Amino acid sequence: MNSITIKFKTLCKGQVDVFLNDHLQTSVSNNSFTTGALAPHKTHFVEFRNTTNQLITVEKLFLDGIDTEYFIYHGFLPNSERGNANNQSVKYYFNIPIWDWFLNWKENDNSTNRMLSKTHQGFIPL
Repeated sequence: MNSITIKFKTLCKGQVDVFLNDHLQTSVSNNSFTTGALAPHKTHFVEFRNTTNQLITVEKLFLDGIDTEYFIYHGFLPNSERGNANNQSVKYYFNIPIWDWFLNWKENDNSTNRMLSKTHQGFIPL
């Protein structure tokens, strides 16, 4: 079991609640908190919720000291879309260990097949 530090920067006019695996994080201080024990090689998620129905935008997300860079634009929104801004919540999935998951995600997100899919340029060979 591993614990990690999650740091973030959000823009929101209302209150932002942070959830880790559906549990409200009450120890958030200076846009940062340390998780409890997280099982390795399992999928976990951090969710930013707005209780006042104001737009919430996630500008930065650091998982265990790693800047997730443009991964912030791949958050899951309640309306089945992807992005980093919504009036209700933005959710990010990740695996432990972070460095292994992030390198794998970054490599696959920039692969030739993935780029073809993103730009809708045609058939992806199997």
